[in-house]
Amino acid sequence: MVTMIINNSTENTVEKESLTAVLLDKDGNTLGETITYIDHLAPGEQYSISVVLKGDLTATTQIRLQK
Repeated sequence: MVTMIINNSTENTVEKESLTAVLLDKDGNTLGETITYIDHLAPGEQYSISVVLKGDLTATTQIRLQK
């Protein structure tokens, strides 16, 4: 299971956005990815999401969100 906190550090409200969460190792190699959906996230707000992914993801050092 992977748990991540998504923090809206922008000044814009994020609404109805599908994003891909890409799990990376220390060298920037992709270890896994999953699609996530943000219904509404105001500036400065954050929420936590947990997903179950298959494989060994213990080398994850960074999660990158991309449209």
